[in-house]
Amino acid sequence: MKTLIIGGGVAGLSIAHQLEKRGEDFLIITEKENHSTRVAAGMINPFVFRRMLKSWKADEFIPYLNNFYKNLEEKTGSTFFHHIPIRRLFSSEDEAKLWKERSEDPEYSSYLQLDAQPHPAYAKDTFGQGFVLKGGYIHSENFLKANRDYFEGKGLLRYESIDHQAIDIEQKSYKQEHFDFIVFAEGYKGKENPWFNYLPLGQTKGELLDISSDELSEDEILNRKCFVLPVGDQRFKLGATFDWNTTDLTPTEEKKAELLEKYDLNSTAKFTINEHITGIRPTSPDRRAFLGEHPKHKGLFVFNGLGTKGYMLAPYLSEHLLDHILNGEDLIAEVNIQRFHKRFRKQEAGEL
Repeated sequence: MKTLIIGGGVAGLSIAHQLEKRGEDFLIITEKENHSTRVAAGMINPFVFRRMLKSWKADEFIPYLNNFYKNLEEKTGSTFFHHIPIRRLFSSEDEAKLWKERSEDPEYSSYLQLDAQPHPAYAKDTFGQGFVLKGGYIHSENFLKANRDYFEGKGLLRYESIDHQAIDIEQKSYKQEHFDFIVFAEGYKGKENPWFNYLPLGQTKGELLDISSDELSEDEILNRKCFVLPVGDQRFKLGATFDWNTTDLTPTEEKKAELLEKYDLNSTAKFTINEHITGIRPTSPDRRAFLGEHPKHKGLFVFNGLGTKGYMLAPYLSEHLLDHILNGEDLIAEVNIQRFHKRFRKQEAGEL
């Protein structure tokens, strides 16, 4: 059997690696530019600060992605996965108190460290600070290049603009080349997909700053209202903003000022700005990915809507989707696109 993967971001590349592991034949078609990767911090964060809870399925996702990315680094002969803690600067006494309670809870104790010693002189920590463990980041640019080069070198990846009109959904062919399955992993451009455009895919613009500082530590990620994430050579990503439902990639002074203001809440370390970067994230209204087969056209599947946690979700969910496609296993209800079946029916009736 042969699978066509439309899209060569973290979702599509993860599917490709899972297929290769199973000895299945496939082809990736992707555009060269990836505007999601440009804004992606690649942060692996098993904790939700806003609710002070573990991320959804963190106990399953974290060990899985550790093995997954380690294997990919060995396979591609590259380095892109960095295990470093996240230094959380508490925003209030209530947060500090709840952090202490969580760190003493057996369900959370392996994820949280109460006091993040030593305290860097530049960190503004009126209410204290702690470490999130089991985290880190994927250097998104290095990941994308290494894995695309790997598959291109094997003749399994082609760069071209996606032409949906060249897809025959009845024959499951693309430009007259036949496939058994087609997986659409198009990121925010999935909004233009003529078969899955009934899904409420958000196109969420993000802006961040590429900065340099000799004062900031490269051994940790700094976080409170924004993140400061090291990418090597004393360069850091300062981000990120959210602007809903737009594909305008123009950097704005308003968002730049917002990032600088938030940075000032965290740190006194001096820095210089190298670049102002924008990108578009594929998001979903319930913060859960879109996985599943088209309700009408069999053999057409979607893997999208991974949002800001794409590098944390893609490894596990890519295998989960293939278990569904190849073995008929049930999908997790929270990510199954059947939850939007009413929207599909409305679109069919011309009401959407």
